Amino acid sequence: MLRAARVSVLSFLSLAVIVPSLLAQDARDPNAAPAPQKLDKEQKRKLKKTLKELDTPYKQWLNEDVIYIISPEERQAFLQLATNEER
Repeated sequence: MLRAARVSVLSFLSLAVIVPSLLAQDARDPNAAPAPQKLDKEQKRKLKKTLKELDTPYKQWLNEDVIYIISPEERQAFLQLATNEER
């Protein structure tokens, strides 16, 4: 009986130590994507204008080739490049 009580207490204490750390990990997942930054109207208008002005190879690259692997920050940085030499 004494052994069963010790096992129960140790199990409870182990859970008391492990569970809060597991819950804390779920709350702030390091693999979660960061929230995209909000753009104001001027920045949105500029990005749309730049997207319309892109040459066909760059537009195809952005919308077809790298669509699944480019992050929102990288896409925004690419669209902010002014000339084809910079791209």
